[in-house]
Amino acid sequence: MFTLDPKGVALLLKGPLMDILWTVTTAFIGMSALACGIENWLLRKTTFYERVMLIGAGLMLVYPVPLYDTIGMSLILIVLILQKRR
Repeated sequence: MFTLDPKGVALLLKGPLMDILWTVTTAFIGMSALACGIENWLLRKTTFYERVMLIGAGLMLVYPVPLYDTIGMSLILIVLILQKRR
């Protein structure tokens, strides 16, 4: 089987349990962020920049690399903070 990254094998439910859980969870969060960015809604209607951050975060979280996971989660956290403050 071919995946983009060796850790992507976890999406096929093969490999160590913790890798599977982490990869599936971040992919789920990434797809949710992508959906929120496309739908233009998270806690409330998003601004253009929040939307761009959510789409970027979603794309980063789908690819299983720890650096991208950190950046993607940070972007989602920033958008959540911005929306709570508004």
